[in-house]
Amino acid sequence: MTATLTPRSHPVAVPSAERSLLASVVLAALATTVMVGAMRVFVSYMVFVIDQANRGTLAAVAVGVFLGVGLGGPLIRVIGPQRALLGTAEALVLARLLLQFWNAPVPRLVLGAAVIIAWGWLTLSLITRDRRAVAFGLPMGLALDLGIRIARGTVDLPWLPGPGAHAVTVVLLLALLGSALAVGRAAPGAESAGAALPLLVVGPALALFHLQTGNLGVAETRLDFDLPGAGATLALGAIVGLVGSGLVANGSEHQPRMSTAAALAIALAAGLWLSWNTEGRALVAAGLVATVAASLPLVTAALLAPTRHERASLSADTAAFTGGMLLQVGIIFAYYTFSGRPELIWPAVLLLAAGAVAAAAPRLRLPSVDMPALPAVTLGLVGFLVLACGWSWLTAEDVAAGPPLGPEITVMTYNTQNGFSIDNHFALDALARTIEQANPDVVVLQEVSRGWLVSSGVDELRWFSHRLGMPYVFGTNADDGIWGNAILTRALILEVAHRQYTTTQNLKRGVIGVRLATERGDLWVFGTHLDDPTEAGQVRMTQVTELIDVWGGRTPALLLGDLNAEPDSEVLQALAAAGFVDLGEVLGPEAWTSEDHRRIDHILATTGIELRDIEILDSRASDHRPVVARLTILP
Repeated sequence: MTATLTPRSHPVAVPSAERSLLASVVLAALATTVMVGAMRVFVSYMVFVIDQANRGTLAAVAVGVFLGVGLGGPLIRVIGPQRALLGTAEALVLARLLLQFWNAPVPRLVLGAAVIIAWGWLTLSLITRDRRAVAFGLPMGLALDLGIRIARGTVDLPWLPGPGAHAVTVVLLLALLGSALAVGRAAPGAESAGAALPLLVVGPALALFHLQTGNLGVAETRLDFDLPGAGATLALGAIVGLVGSGLVANGSEHQPRMSTAAALAIALAAGLWLSWNTEGRALVAAGLVATVAASLPLVTAALLAPTRHERASLSADTAAFTGGMLLQVGIIFAYYTFSGRPELIWPAVLLLAAGAVAAAAPRLRLPSVDMPALPAVTLGLVGFLVLACGWSWLTAEDVAAGPPLGPEITVMTYNTQNGFSIDNHFALDALARTIEQANPDVVVLQEVSRGWLVSSGVDELRWFSHRLGMPYVFGTNADDGIWGNAILTRALILEVAHRQYTTTQNLKRGVIGVRLATERGDLWVFGTHLDDPTEAGQVRMTQVTELIDVWGGRTPALLLGDLNAEPDSEVLQALAAAGFVDLGEVLGPEAWTSEDHRRIDHILATTGIELRDIEILDSRASDHRPVVARLTILP
């Protein structure tokens, strides 16, 4: 590429161009941060407002929204990239601001979609103007989102909002708007041409971020760390990746970027394999760091793809970028359809790696990247990640077990519907208040998410544990380890048993058990969630057989959970034959716990336990009502 000399009579031209490019990078970063948080809101509300059972409708809505990103190309062609950039930035800011303060489910669903589409149009405008802004800004935006969630205990800004969350949101949006105005007022520089096809990688890169590289719940469960350690692991990967994004543009004829992209692709694939196929904490940590560290510069490498043409085709850019968004939908839809199978992350990894390597293949010199201020911005973001991790360490609370339980105990079972209420509001606080009302010694929860995108992305179990002051054990039902059943208790946990059922018709299920210390000896408590389709009776019977095998006849024992079976079902009859008594039978035939007025949430006990009182709490914090029993452990 031939360097262009600036005449002496215009000494401010080059600095002005540098400032414009820097403002464009900041704009791309902030817009990406705002979008990925809004996407978690959109996907969650889509699942609960539309209903996860209507998978065809869910797929159609998701595809429609991401196809809407493709309308950005015609918009830019009609009104020009400058006006499109300013208009879409303003639309993004407005939609995200409303999302923060408007808590109704349907408006939040619509506003989340609006943020995604506005981000897509804004990103296309930036690509048209100077794709280097997106090449560096998108990885920075992902790292910034990770830092915010580390500092907030995995909770996105729109969830559980308060003055602090509102303030951070407003600051982000004002900075976004300010950077957009700075870019819009500057005269466009020379357009940076680039190959269109590598834009396909943006969607898979976002899918990878949601499923692993930005998923704190995955890091917590795979490493068996609390948030500070898990957050520090992913933050370390992000710091290395941000530095790598800056270095990846420094390829030369002596060190062609092809070798750099290939090395990063190998590191990404190796990191993913280590993350899921090893058990040693050091190896898993190395894998998690590698996936984050390699994924960010791979995005930069792909988007800096040189081309032999003087300028890229807007139609080709739009088609490739929109196609990548649809690939993201397909990867995420398949992942959650099959209960979080880690193997389904591989398409995102392979597409990202292949795109970056292919983009580096042409033996052409790279576009000039002359941004003296970029290292300072990167350093600032690195500092923020360090501060976020430090804040996480400082605010972490040690939730310790108490003394052995006395002879009289209170137990509770609650299907929390992934943190969403019966009217589809995100309701962690209402769920916690319902549990606190009962003041149980042991609470068994079903449908607990520790980071699933389709249920808020929040580590709900960690949040409940710290709010209630109760240690927990988690029994994953999903293959990725972050969705399932949990037991929280004030008692000392002496032993844990867990099994994932071998048969399922819908999402995978399992059973978790704990041996607790009491003043009258050991007590076993089991929690489970059996399959839910009405026609899955035989599946539930197979699961009950496995449940009884895990129990192993130990007494005294309690079994709590959502059995998706009514009192007169074969499931309850099989458990009765094994030795479990339905304590809720005294509530009478009119008692119900589920939204469709069936009593399918149960507390059962073996010999050695006496019922003092049992009730169903009238709460709308979930689509199930909790069951609370007050018991006496017999001598």
